[in-house]
Amino acid sequence: MVIRDTERRRGPRRVEDYPAQLVASPEQPLPTGTAIDLSETGVLVCLPETSAPLRDGETVVITLGDTGARIHVMAEVRRHVRGDDDRFYLALEFRQLHSDDEEQLRRMVLRQARADGDENALAAEVVRRAPAH
Repeated sequence: MVIRDTERRRGPRRVEDYPAQLVASPEQPLPTGTAIDLSETGVLVCLPETSAPLRDGETVVITLGDTGARIHVMAEVRRHVRGDDDRFYLALEFRQLHSDDEEQLRRMVLRQARADGDENALAAEVVRRAPAH
C-alpha cells in the first residue's frame, strides 16, 4: 500500500502516531484510528478491524491530533487496503484546508522533519510500518 519510491513524494513526511477520527457522513463516524504517516498533502491512517471499509474516491472529514494541536480537514480516500493484521489502512489526500489548519499541519510535519534530518530514515520507517501484501 505504501509507495516505496520516495521520488513520488510531494512534501516532507512525519512518521508518528497521531489520533485520527474519521467521519464519512453525519450518521457514519468511524472508530478512532491512528495517523501513522503525515504530510502536508495527505495522511496514512490505520483503522481498527471493526471499521466499516471505505471506497476509493469517498470524501471524509478527518480530525487529527489531540487537545492543543487538533486540525479538521476534508480528505479523499485515494487507496484502501486491509492489512495482514486485519486492520484497514487508508491513504487520504487532503482537499480543503482552512488556513489555520494548513499552518498547524505544516508545523506538525516540519517539526519532525527538522528533528530527524534524515529523509532515508523517515522513508525506512514508513516501509517498516506498512502492511505486507
